[in-house]
Amino acid sequence: MITRYGFSLAVCGLLSAALGRVFGVIELYVIAAGLVSLTVLSTLVVLLSRNRLLVVRTVNPSRVFVDESAKVDLRVHNAGWRTSPVLRLTDPVAGTIGATLSVSPLRPRRDAHASYRLPSERRGHVQIGPMNAERRDPFGLAVRRSTIAGTAEVLVYPRWQVLDFPDRWSGPGPLSQLMRQRMMARSSDEFHSLRNYAPGDDLRRVHWKHSARSEDLKIKQTDPTAIQRVAVLLDVDASHYDPASFEEAVSAAASVALSADRAGFRVHASTTAVGAAASEDLEEYLETLALANPGTSRPATQAVADVSRWLEGGMVVVISGRSQPEALAAMRNAAPGADTGILVLCAPGSSAQVGNGTTRGGFLMDGSTPAALLRSWQRLTGIASGSATKPTGAL
Repeated sequence: MITRYGFSLAVCGLLSAALGRVFGVIELYVIAAGLVSLTVLSTLVVLLSRNRLLVVRTVNPSRVFVDESAKVDLRVHNAGWRTSPVLRLTDPVAGTIGATLSVSPLRPRRDAHASYRLPSERRGHVQIGPMNAERRDPFGLAVRRSTIAGTAEVLVYPRWQVLDFPDRWSGPGPLSQLMRQRMMARSSDEFHSLRNYAPGDDLRRVHWKHSARSEDLKIKQTDPTAIQRVAVLLDVDASHYDPASFEEAVSAAASVALSADRAGFRVHASTTAVGAAASEDLEEYLETLALANPGTSRPATQAVADVSRWLEGGMVVVISGRSQPEALAAMRNAAPGADTGILVLCAPGSSAQVGNGTTRGGFLMDGSTPAALLRSWQRLTGIASGSATKPTGAL
């Protein structure tokens, strides 16, 4: 294909020939012949040259979180018997200007290596390719483009942050105390160990003999028979969100699910989308969150009732843009299998609605921003670790 510069040169040649005929100047004919011949010769050189380059593209990792970057490694191999010309490789990347690389001449059976970073500013699929190779003649008069590599995809998970879940003895916050009381109520009578007293402990469990020998009260620790479980439910009703608040809701769902898993809880996660099934596979749930969009939804109370059947005691966390605090009581009533109910509000102005974080049937949290989510969680648990971002390689 002739480039714009080559087309201009050919037009100049034709004009020179026309002027040479009008004015009878033989030199203009010579100039015209040279310009047109150069354009035709450059085009033939580019069209007849055959590239036998093989490109292997490797993306590592193929799944990342928002604001992380994947590395794309390229290996270019000259499978021909002649030295390859200078090539320009273009690898399109969805949502960006793509990557452009220049490959110097390669001798036969030789390799060249290159790499670039793949940004991930938004969750979802990021498509890479197909890769195009561009061959130009030395004068830039003609160009030939060909596809030399297919496509690849990277899945970008939503952004998340660490929320420290209380264990059996840590955290003075109201959520921590309630969880501790529930665990104690479900504990067996078999003595396991001693630990220091924590606010909310049943004084009937104080081991007075050992407490008399210590400066602190000692509590008899027993093995809990109930399994620690957390059900996470993302409300996807489009009428409850604007685009920004829905992204915060998706991030909050990822934060709760991943943090609970890191703390040793069994996680059962789902969305309110019609036909959505709950899963204990976090990889599967993260993929669901990465591709989630607001749309039609089942009633939240029905979805909560579905996931709560699995709980047998534990915590149900509903993430929603619903702005009515009364919704938590309805959701709590729909989840009789849950010991604790939490509604995370991701609507603008959630902080004014949350108040002290408690309401009939459970707790309210402000999830309108990542910082607000962390502050609300720390108030409920009483654990102020200052964790604001996920550790590297957390998943």
